Amino acid sequence: MERSHQEVYELGTVDESQLCEVARLIGRMLRGGEMIFLAGDLGSGKTRFVKCIAGAMGIEESQVRSPSFTIVNVYPGHPLTLFHADLFRLHNKEEVWETGLMELLDERSVLAIEWPELVMNDSREKATITVELGFVTFSHRSVRITTSDELSDMRESLYRYLERFSGG
Repeated sequence: MERSHQEVYELGTVDESQLCEVARLIGRMLRGGEMIFLAGDLGSGKTRFVKCIAGAMGIEESQVRSPSFTIVNVYPGHPLTLFHADLFRLHNKEEVWETGLMELLDERSVLAIEWPELVMNDSREKATITVELGFVTFSHRSVRITTSDELSDMRESLYRYLERFSGG
């Protein structure tokens, strides 16, 4: 039987502080070279999630802004740089490649991508975390996290921590 390329964790519904807590945990576990895909409708908390990741990486959260119009924002951290992209206004893979976005990722950086659908299939050999956010109420979101096999060392710690949200 072929081994799965990803593991899925249904976190369920969380409030904003719990959402940020999960994002900070992920931010503390990053080692460089990871891609974080953030999927969800407008207003579902994608940029907020990135702010909390940035905070855990030693980057001032108030500096993180939505890259909707710039496509990519760069936040130097120590020791990792956070590249934060928003592909909402792009229409095809060629436009993504023209941005040079995929060339930014290396062992000293992390790439967080909002509206990642155009690049998800091109990242199968990369270490990826996919965070799917859903609007439940003004103060609550549903969360589903998927990790690739390349992050199996992070996965166990992350999922053990997430169990507390589901009472498991």
